[in-house]
Amino acid sequence: MHFRARVLRVVGPGRLREGEVVDLPEGGVIGREPGVEIRLDHPSVSRRHARITAGPRGALVPPLRIENLSTSSGLFLDGAPLEPGGARGFGEGSRLQIGAVLLEVLGPAETEPFCSPIPLEGAPGEAAASPAFVITRDGDACVVQFAGRYLDLQAAAARAFAALAASPSQVVHVWDIQEAVGSAGVVAPLVTAIRHAVRRLLDDGALDEALLRGLIARSGSGERLASLESLDRDALLRRLVLSRRGHGYVLCLPPDAVRIIDAG
Repeated sequence: MHFRARVLRVVGPGRLREGEVVDLPEGGVIGREPGVEIRLDHPSVSRRHARITAGPRGALVPPLRIENLSTSSGLFLDGAPLEPGGARGFGEGSRLQIGAVLLEVLGPAETEPFCSPIPLEGAPGEAAASPAFVITRDGDACVVQFAGRYLDLQAAAARAFAALAASPSQVVHVWDIQEAVGSAGVVAPLVTAIRHAVRRLLDDGALDEALLRGLIARSGSGERLASLESLDRDALLRRLVLSRRGHGYVLCLPPDAVRIIDAG
């Protein structure tokens, strides 16, 4: 059978559009690299992210399998993570999350119009017991995740987040952020974009406010948990990315709460 996939949701900038349909040929490689059989042109997708292979023959066995070729970017099948090198069967109706792109697998007779997208989720049961903001850099591409969820950040704001996360709880000068971003423009709007993206995590319930207060209190910035509890969300986010006027900005997180991955 010939399968296809519809793009349900795309988080962040890229050339993909929700509602697009792509082919899923047997033996095809999914990736961002030009020339692959299934190209998803989005910065969160690895150059060669996954491969589609035939499943074992049998009436109760999914007809296709997906193999994770990426060691840095996420791959989920129906909400469950697929480890690097792992493979799992799928068929019509399955949902594949490739980086920050969510796909629904279609059969050959699919004719229904595009419907409302569903939110990108991490694997079931993956709570933020060990919370971490994970930044993946691959050339000019940069994406930020919290507990498996991608923050909706433009590329420049994501690179600014990476520059701050490289030295958590320390002042990062404006010119160092500008160098990381590759622009001599104003940094303040990028910081505002970071705060807004984290605010969306709080508003959606993906990030617990008490958890965020605890992280800021553990950052060594001098903020006490009791004083943070009296702040509204906007004030709390200003404490998360603290402005040191005339110097730069501080990402008030403990070192173990941030991780940077250079995919190369």
